[in-house]
Formats: sequence, structure tokens, C-alpha cells
Amino acid sequence: EADLRQCRDLGVWAIDLSVPLSDQQLRHKLGWRREQALDAIRHLVPQARELGLEVIVGGEDASRADHDFLL
Repeated sequence: EADLRQCRDLGVWAIDLSVPLSDQQLRHKLGWRREQALDAIRHLVPQARELGLEVIVGGEDASRADHDFLL
């Protein structure tokens, strides 16, 4: 959240929120489950938008992610 404010304060107009989407990266990189990734996206995107930032969500390791989870 502080990073989002810092982006705004630096005059950044858009951010790329990169989130691991494969179970392997979620587990080994962050110790998360799928729902935690979705919660992070649901929390951070509206916050960034409230600060006037455009948001691009990039899915890391999407080629190994469960197809139904991506949809």
C-alpha cells in the first residue's frame, strides 16, 4: 500500500501488478494459495485506482496455472 502511494507521489500514472498464478509459484514464492492471490488483487487494484493509477495485472507463470483458475 505504501508502494502505491509512493508511485503516485513520484508521478507514475500506471503500475503493473505481477502476481504468480501457478500453484507452484504461489506456494514456493509466496507461501500462498490461490484465494490469497485473488484477495491481493481484489485489495490492491481498487486501492491503486483510488490513487488515480491505471492498473495492469500480469499473471506470472500463467502457462503452468490451472486453466479454470485463470478464467
